[in-house]
Amino acid sequence: MKFNSYHIVSCLAGLSSVSAAPNEMTSTYEDLPNALVGTPITNYQGITYGNWIYSSTQAVQVGGVASRSPPNRIATNPTAPQTFSPQAPYKALALFDFWYGCSLRTMTAAAGQAQNCTITLTGYSASTNNAAVTVSFDFTPPLSPITPVPMVQAILPSGFNQKLSKVEFKVSNPSTTVGLVDDLRAGLFLS
Repeated sequence: MKFNSYHIVSCLAGLSSVSAAPNEMTSTYEDLPNALVGTPITNYQGITYGNWIYSSTQAVQVGGVASRSPPNRIATNPTAPQTFSPQAPYKALALFDFWYGCSLRTMTAAAGQAQNCTITLTGYSASTNNAAVTVSFDFTPPLSPITPVPMVQAILPSGFNQKLSKVEFKVSNPSTTVGLVDDLRAGLFLS
């Protein structure tokens, strides 16, 4: 098929109404500065982290949760909920997937035994700041693991792939259970 200038102008005009593709990246947390386990994480790779702490698998015991990409990962703080939001100059974010697990809360958030849990994420629309999408995932480790338990991948529904002002992350029983996250794949929007 031959394209004339009318077709090209029509195609370009249609592009102006499409949202710009996000800056997509995967946070593995391996390049975090030499932080002590339990140190709060605030901003990392364009994302502001609310109520998240640094964790490591260097001290994981048999029956604990292994990181997807060792040794670093992030962990929930007992002060729930945790949030992900865009760091300036970004205006919105999208989440695509991540790896997760849950363990018994300990002083290090790294050495506890794997625990059953439910994590719930709620995405807030960047245009209205209202809750727009919610999803829950269950983590069920084996009863008597003889090695560290692998994380599970959470693939988020399409509602999380749109422009969001923030995403809340809640873990069931936050006073006794730690939610662990690694290899968070997200997109960031400048407008």
